[in-house]
Amino acid sequence: MDKHRILCVDDDPIMQRIYDIVLSEHYTIDTAVTGQEAVDHCQTTSYDAILMDIRLPELTGFEATKQIHLTSKNSSTPIIGVTACGWQHLVKDTSQTNFYHLLNKPVMFDEMLAVVQKAVNENKH
Repeated sequence: MDKHRILCVDDDPIMQRIYDIVLSEHYTIDTAVTGQEAVDHCQTTSYDAILMDIRLPELTGFEATKQIHLTSKNSSTPIIGVTACGWQHLVKDTSQTNFYHLLNKPVMFDEMLAVVQKAVNENKH
């Protein structure tokens, strides 16, 4: 059986490594380091979920999420926002951001895995 495919978008190599360690046992992982690279990936590949850093070069996570949902084959893919900036206290409702869920850095591995699994389960094609 094929693993579900997850796109992990972060310009921090340490976070990319964490995603790989925590998620690769359960999912096929693709990575992007900029918001524009994430948008480009989403034009050609269907994902079961996307982890999106908020602060990215070229396009912010907010901008990339909006473009992905408006213009790609991943228009209904759940996108999980990840931030070290404390955006969660500013956003009471994730529907204001187009994010499925928001995670704070440092991420708790169990929480991240549970949120990704829930997103994947709700997004069965």
